[in-house]
Amino acid sequence: MPLALPPNDPQQRGNHGVSAIGRLKAGVTLATAPSEVFGDVRPALLMLFLAVGAVLLIACANVGNLHLARSETRQKEIAIRVVLGTGRWQVVRQLLTESMILSGFGGALGIALAWALTRGLVALDPLKIPRVQDIAIDGRVLAFTAVISTVTGVVFGIVPALQSSTADLQPVLKAGGRDSRVATGWLRRVLIVSEIAASVVLVAAAMLLARSFARLLDVDAGFNAAHVLTPRTTLPPTQYTNGKAMAVAYADIQRRMRESPGVEAAGAVTGLPLASTRGDWSLVIEGDAPTSRIGRAADWQVVTPGYFEAMGTTVRAGRTFTDADRADTLPVIVINESMARKYWPGQTPLGRRLTMGPNDRWITIVGVVADVHHRGLDMDARPEMYRPHMQFRFGEADALAVPTMTWVVRTSGDPLAATSYARAAIRAVDPGLGVSDIATMEQVLTDSTSDRRLNMLLFTLLGGLALALAAVGVYGVVAYSVTQRTHEIGVRMAIGARPADVPRMVIGEGGRLAVTGVLIGSAIAIAGGRLIRGLLFNVSATDPLTFAGVAIGLLTVTLFASYIPARRATQVDPMTALRES
Repeated sequence: MPLALPPNDPQQRGNHGVSAIGRLKAGVTLATAPSEVFGDVRPALLMLFLAVGAVLLIACANVGNLHLARSETRQKEIAIRVVLGTGRWQVVRQLLTESMILSGFGGALGIALAWALTRGLVALDPLKIPRVQDIAIDGRVLAFTAVISTVTGVVFGIVPALQSSTADLQPVLKAGGRDSRVATGWLRRVLIVSEIAASVVLVAAAMLLARSFARLLDVDAGFNAAHVLTPRTTLPPTQYTNGKAMAVAYADIQRRMRESPGVEAAGAVTGLPLASTRGDWSLVIEGDAPTSRIGRAADWQVVTPGYFEAMGTTVRAGRTFTDADRADTLPVIVINESMARKYWPGQTPLGRRLTMGPNDRWITIVGVVADVHHRGLDMDARPEMYRPHMQFRFGEADALAVPTMTWVVRTSGDPLAATSYARAAIRAVDPGLGVSDIATMEQVLTDSTSDRRLNMLLFTLLGGLALALAAVGVYGVVAYSVTQRTHEIGVRMAIGARPADVPRMVIGEGGRLAVTGVLIGSAIAIAGGRLIRGLLFNVSATDPLTFAGVAIGLLTVTLFASYIPARRATQVDPMTALRES
């Protein structure tokens, strides 16, 4: 039938859910439409890519610092080479080659680790990424890694190489060599500030995601997931040719499940919360004016007696369904709190009547239950209505009932231990019926938040790695500075500096780097907050508490990294330092 509003009833707006199908033009591939293919995981993948890039830059900054320090310690060697006739560009090529070799080994090791980790992630598929089976270490990945390794080797090796090749030879070759240092201290400090700033961004993102995930888990889902098993079964319409036969079969299965050992309650539902998507159904409320009927709709479910008890959903008013709600009794319906508030604000909906879709049969509301976050813990509960399986038909009274239902079996112990009893109850009614999608409700709840959990874990891992690299970088710069300033420290101590003055001076240097990096990183994180906003739940991307915690944490770590060389500086013997100068 053409998809259009029926001409005889233009107010009928229900049951128009469709799946879209599109054929690509000749020569066009799926890669040209990634937003459609990857859907909601695209922002998470983009953020992950940026986070990995930030960690790469932090690691490269550390390597650059090491190259700068190493080039300074090799100034005398390089000066002798130049004096003996080695060209400056030969020196540059040598140092760049060393840098490229390091980058090449790093890239090769990274590919090996990526191969192992990728296989594990593809097998788990925690983000439920479309076409995840296509993810592999292929030629494009190898080429990308080769380019990245080459670029990082050149970029972070060229400055030390040029600095070493252009140094003034005369002071370098002088005895003592204390004045032969090239002025690269400012560059090393810029790199460290950049590391700390990038670490602030990553750690802040990890903290925001962690707080977001904690708040998500605090959401009242509207049910009790503990000790619940959720097997699924389908009655073949070729064998169960009418609604009555289907209703009788499900009632018989439910009776047997209730009688199983360790089962406290059992019921069935058309769409299991957090594991399926339900559509809505237009409705008419008794007493509605014709003009007020447009837009009245609510999500719908079909359940068996005992479903609400098995799910642990709280009854707010009235009652739920019983075995007495049969096809030949008063048509009844149970609604949730959101539907009650929306259509009967400040009133009791109990006893009110409505109709669903094209059915003009009045259905009486007998109960109100708590809202269930059916589509996700991060989504508001929608108006929802529940019909008893014994009464619901797709059309006329002799039409089919719902053939596919998910059982909700509440047990007194381990729910998986009740799997055999659930299978036995189903096969006792019909040996040909299959059972699928067996899982605990706790697993369903966990799976529904798996994408946010993985985002949090990945950013926490990357943030922790960034923080560790930044701490190592600060330690390296401050320690090298202490080594270079040994003569100065010896002079200070010789002329009467107090024991606490030297550590204060050294720690102060690391503290200034840390404060500068934290301020810059915080500004970048706040400015780029919109990039992560879509991954958060009930947490602002500029949450002041989170940024205060990140700042304190970064400052503490960097100051501790500065304390170790500061303590070593206090052990400098003034006479030895002055003698060696």
